[in-house]
Amino acid sequence: MKNPLNNRLSLIIHRSTYVSLKLYDLKGRVIFKYNRYIPTGIIPLPVLNESIYLCKLDIDKSSYLFRISSFGITLFMINEMQQNQKSIKRCAMFSDILLVKKTGYLNYRVSWATSDTTEVVIKLFKCNGVLTDIDGNEYHTVKIGDQIWTAENIRTTKLNDGTPILIDSTSAWFGDTIGKYCYYNNTSKYDSIVKYGALYNWYVVQTGKIAPVGWHVPTYNEWKILQGKIYYSRELAAQTNWKFSTTPYAIGNDLLQNNTTGFSALPSGGRGENGVFGNMGIKCFWWSTSSYNTYCAYLCMMWSDMTGFSINPTYANKHNGISLRLIKD
Repeated sequence: MKNPLNNRLSLIIHRSTYVSLKLYDLKGRVIFKYNRYIPTGIIPLPVLNESIYLCKLDIDKSSYLFRISSFGITLFMINEMQQNQKSIKRCAMFSDILLVKKTGYLNYRVSWATSDTTEVVIKLFKCNGVLTDIDGNEYHTVKIGDQIWTAENIRTTKLNDGTPILIDSTSAWFGDTIGKYCYYNNTSKYDSIVKYGALYNWYVVQTGKIAPVGWHVPTYNEWKILQGKIYYSRELAAQTNWKFSTTPYAIGNDLLQNNTTGFSALPSGGRGENGVFGNMGIKCFWWSTSSYNTYCAYLCMMWSDMTGFSINPTYANKHNGISLRLIKD
């Protein structure tokens, strides 16, 4: 338990056993080692500066990996290997997310969902440029085939002529043809807004003014062209936040196999025409400019169990709150 007065941690051993403990800093350097057979008691760890550390603990035939921060100690992963077993049984307690930023490259997020921290492969995609909207928000862009897309959902609150878009956090989302936007679950958390973007009804798209000059919301046919450039939907999906799937080759099956294009699709969910939010972590949706009829418009969607990427003629009520990606003219 951490003592907040001196940043010291202690490990309490409840039975006599052999203990091997190593403490690593973020550069992978061992800053503390402890190897001995001890009776029940307390192993004091050194005073820690405000940072993040990894602690590897071996007791008998079990191995544990902890993440230690200035806020306390958090169980990251448990590995268990029984005597005479030839394989290791892994039990992920949660997925940690690593965010890597480098000038000229797309932001890179990867989930750690196994105990193998000996190697993390970072594959950065070159950014095709940065798009700035009327609010000053910046979006990385990526080239796939001959198309250039935003690699993030947009979050602008104004049309490109400066006209404010109506924000509607009430349940009266349905009922008129005015362009509206909101954030998932009406969040005000900046990090969440930047990560997932805003949700818009189709009447915002209909104005033709949501994108900066030289860009536009894709048509249904432009989504179809993107479909022709990939085989599996996971090639477009981000490596984090998708619900686990048991379906082989699905988006949620093995996150480390996702996002070979840099499109970085996150399961941002949506808002129904009744004003109810849903599908965060499971699905994502993007409007097209193509209208199906008076009440509905075509969209593109992805979900965690999805394998092949097929832009079927899917459409939704124009009052739904759905994400937007932009494509260059």
